[in-house]
This record gives sequence, structure tokens and C-alpha cells, in this order.
Amino acid sequence: MGAVYRYFPSKNDLITSIAQSVIGGADAVFAELAAAEPPLPLVEALDRALTYVDAQSGEDGILPLAIQVWSESLRDPALATFVNATYSGFRDRFTLLARRARETGELPPDADPEAVGTALFGLVPGYLMQKVLTGRPDRRSYLAGVRTLLGQPAA
Repeated sequence: MGAVYRYFPSKNDLITSIAQSVIGGADAVFAELAAAEPPLPLVEALDRALTYVDAQSGEDGILPLAIQVWSESLRDPALATFVNATYSGFRDRFTLLARRARETGELPPDADPEAVGTALFGLVPGYLMQKVLTGRPDRRSYLAGVRTLLGQPAA
């Protein structure tokens, strides 16, 4: 037990390090989605984000730890600051996706990219929570529901 504290001065430092490893992969995926050329349609970008969630939410995946990190951030102000900054950055990437979708005509000209990006990003942790807590839904049916909400034809 004491050996861990050779590398981490406190429990909070250990949890923050775990959080950084959990979040690093997601950040890389979201950055790639936001920068894709040509810009990805929103549902396709969401599909790719959820593919990452599927790959990392199983028995050997790291994303179930995200739920523990969220919980711990409610008690640890330093971790809360880290989580806030990180998830704000994730939301910004989805806002960029929405801005690009508006520029390509996928969204109407008067669409608010920040509002759309916020809602779109919210679908990712919502999917993760459902997968971890209930084992459902599958990505295909989740995306079918998203398409319906967006008024898009079924794939």
C-alpha cells in the first residue's frame, strides 16, 4: 500500500492521475472528430464517439472509472477543477463540430453551435452511463433514436 505513495503524494493525486489517463483517449478521439476533413455529419461523428465508448466501457475498458472520477470530483475541489476544465474542452470540440455542420448546411444558418454542441456532447456521457449501469442500449438503437430526434432518416 505504501509503495503507491512513492509515486503519488496523496490519494487525490492518484485519482487525478487515473482521471487523466481515462480522459486522454477520449480527448484524442474528440479532437480527431472535430478536425476531420471534410467535416463529419453530426450523427457520424457521434457514432464514432460512441464506438470509442463501446471499446472502452467493457470489462477491460477504462471509461467505467470516469463515473468514479465524477463522483470523487464532488468531494475534491482540485479534481472538480480538473474535471470541469476537461469536460468544458470536450464540449468545445462538439461545439466546433456543430459550427462546422452549420457551415456545411447540415444545420440551419440560425442554429446556435454552442447549444447544439452542448446537447450533442451530453449524448456521450448519457450513453456511457446507460451502458455501464444497465448494459444497454446498443449503439445502433441509440443512434436510431438520435436520428429520430434530429428528424433524419433511419440509416
